[in-house]
Amino acid sequence: ERALTSVRHLRAAARADAHADVARALSRCVWVGLVHGSALLVQHETRLLLLELRALSAELFRQLALHKWGDAPRINFATPAPVAELAKIALRASAAAGGRGGS
Repeated sequence: ERALTSVRHLRAAARADAHADVARALSRCVWVGLVHGSALLVQHETRLLLLELRALSAELFRQLALHKWGDAPRINFATPAPVAELAKIALRASAAAGGRGGS
């Protein structure tokens, strides 16, 4: 495994926080439809469950990112990126945005 120690720790924490019953139930759900906004209706056995799609997808993408971390091929630039200059640009942009990091 090529993952950084911090990524291995995050993966271990995600496994420790996982709920096997919830994962099993979600894997056996049938899509019913969107209720409104980000509320999702699914059926598990004889029950209808209302899920919050934003929270569910945020957790899914977090786990996917942790699982796939380090699997992407390495990118080699012909000319090294000017890291110091890029950091200065980012700091100036953040300051111009009122220190909100551009968001």
